[in-house]
Amino acid sequence: MHNNLNDLNKIVECLKRGGSFVLVTHTDPDADGICSMLALGRALKAGGKDVVMVAGEPLSGPLAMIEGASGVVARLESGPKDAVVALDCSEFSRMSPEVRIPGCPLINVDHHRSNVFFGDMNMVDAGASSTAEMVWRLIQALELAVDEETAGHLLAGAQSDTGSFIFRNTTSDCLYFAAEMVRLGARPWDAWRRLNGSYGVERLRLIRAALETVEFHHCGKIGVITVVREMLEQAGASYHDCGQLVDFPRNLAGVEIAVMILEAEDGVFRFSLRSTGEADVAAVAGRFGGGGHKGAAGFELEGYLDALKCAVIDAAADGLDGRSVEQGC
Repeated sequence: MHNNLNDLNKIVECLKRGGSFVLVTHTDPDADGICSMLALGRALKAGGKDVVMVAGEPLSGPLAMIEGASGVVARLESGPKDAVVALDCSEFSRMSPEVRIPGCPLINVDHHRSNVFFGDMNMVDAGASSTAEMVWRLIQALELAVDEETAGHLLAGAQSDTGSFIFRNTTSDCLYFAAEMVRLGARPWDAWRRLNGSYGVERLRLIRAALETVEFHHCGKIGVITVVREMLEQAGASYHDCGQLVDFPRNLAGVEIAVMILEAEDGVFRFSLRSTGEADVAAVAGRFGGGGHKGAAGFELEGYLDALKCAVIDAAADGLDGRSVEQGC
């Protein structure tokens, strides 16, 4: 992994010198991106900085329930800024276009292995559990104060990206970081509850419909669950109700790669991949222009559902334990 010590020093200097910043996360934001943005934004504001936090779309579902989420805007108003900080974005194209400010320094803080170092300054560590863990390091380097709310945001971001500290990215450094957040006032139950305990009955109706779509391929090693727009409409559910649906096939014995297909709009589908074994789903996603981690990755494709599904299943089969799998089991 690229050594980011020099970039970290430059980032710290930039953030200390400047007075006005834009923080942004990726399109279709998740909890790690939003919580990282809220944490860094709160810490910078406490340090006397002017901060605008942009999500590119109005927050809804559990993300809208996070403390401080009302301060996140969907669009950036014009005005001079000293830097844009992209959080949890693996590549430039995943940033909301409203915050691409010509001539403004771009700081890239991320933990995805597929990150392409698109910033003018890059703080990227694929060994970190989450971008929240990266933000904690940055806040420490900036010597900014961390109050109870900021610690709660950081803990929630790490909780989300580690599956409540059970995924492979749960390292000793991650657990030490989490313990520090609890020491600083974060409450694990509250952090989990805000992200997982605020769904409505619509989600139950959606789960029931989605479970009817579960299918298995390649001797049960690949499990697929599908959500189309008609199912969302009939359940009265939203896209945020689809969170963690990929866990249903992933948690079944024998499944090594789980795939969730979500129809984002007519003819456009989002694929979320999860690995339970040695399969590298980031490599699979890379074949379709996506990326992520070895154990979790995603991408978006346009076309006909059945044809896209077949192509992704074939690619996933090639990625099983790093070898090709014969058809016909």
